[in-house]
Amino acid sequence: CNCNSIALYNMSKEEAGIPLIEDCVKTFFIKYYTSPEVCSSFERLYQNVDGTLDKFAAFWSVVSKRFSSNPWVIGYDPINEPWPANFYKDWSIFYTQSKFDLESLYPLLKKIEQVIRMNDENSIYFWEPA
Repeated sequence: CNCNSIALYNMSKEEAGIPLIEDCVKTFFIKYYTSPEVCSSFERLYQNVDGTLDKFAAFWSVVSKRFSSNPWVIGYDPINEPWPANFYKDWSIFYTQSKFDLESLYPLLKKIEQVIRMNDENSIYFWEPA
């Protein structure tokens, strides 16, 4: 149990700075997805800024180890709806065919696959394109 999580849970949304889900769903999600903050977050993940990708890989190591022998788990989908990083810095990731996939997404997916395969050689590994 994380004490910080408990403290956040007991705070009002104003105190924690976190909007209620009811407020979030009033806007179509693509507006949030294209925000500079989300784009920067994806960029940090793909470029391993401050070890973000390493922490992501460590997470998948724990998950795959935990579920490798579970007969009800058929596979792993490490990143749902990957976003092409920070298009505010580089518009070419949208108009240069496969640039994002080859330079950012594929290396991330290969790294996570290697981590998962260390614990589970048989389950399906799902790759979602951008």
